[in-house]
Amino acid sequence: GETLHGAGKAGEGNMNYTLRISTSERSFILKQARPWVEKYPHLAAPWERALIEGRFYEVISEDAGLAAQMPKLIGVDAQSHILALEDLGEAQDFTVLYRGAELTDMQLEELARYLSRLHLLSGTAARKKAFANRAMRALNHFHIFDFPLQLENGFDLDAITPGLQEAARSLKLDDDYVSAVKNLGELYLRDGDTLLHGDYFPGSWLQTTRGVR
Repeated sequence: GETLHGAGKAGEGNMNYTLRISTSERSFILKQARPWVEKYPHLAAPWERALIEGRFYEVISEDAGLAAQMPKLIGVDAQSHILALEDLGEAQDFTVLYRGAELTDMQLEELARYLSRLHLLSGTAARKKAFANRAMRALNHFHIFDFPLQLENGFDLDAITPGLQEAARSLKLDDDYVSAVKNLGELYLRDGDTLLHGDYFPGSWLQTTRGVR
C-alpha cells in the first residue's frame, strides 16, 4: 500500500550514488556502490564496499550508544549493492569547518565519544576477516599516501589555493617527509585489532536536530 512520491539527490557524495526516496508513508536513503567512484567515474572502486558497510551498520547496532549516533540500517540488497538507511532529515555536514567555522565543545565531545566507543568494540577473528576491506584500503592508500607525492601527478593544487602547488613541491622533494609518509602508508595497509570508521572527516559528520550524527 506504500506509493512512491519522488526521488532526489541526497547530499554531495564522493563514492556512492545516493538518493532520498519519499513515499506515502516515509522517507529513507538509498545508497548504491557501483564499480567506480561516483564523483570521478573514470576511477575504478571495489564494488563490495557497500556490503562491508552494511556489515558495519549491523555490528554498530549491538552498541546502543553507537547506534544512536548513526542512521539505522533498514536493509541490504546484496545483488545490487544497495543499502537502505534511515533518513536523518535535511542536515548540514561539517565541511563549513574548512571555511572558518568552529566546532562547539558539545559537538567535539559527541564526535570524540563516538570514536572512543567504536574503538572499544571487541574484535573477534571472524569480525577481523569480515572487515579487512583490503581492496578499499588499497584504493585509499594510493590516493592518500602515494598519488599526492608524485612529482607530476597532473593535479592542479593552485586551483584550490594559489601557492599550494609550490608548497607541495617542496614537500615532495623532502626525503625525510616522503619517508615518514611512506611508513605511515605501510602502517595503514596492515591488519589491526581495532574497528575503524574509515572516512571520519567533516564531510561524514552531520548536524541534525538531534545532535551530531
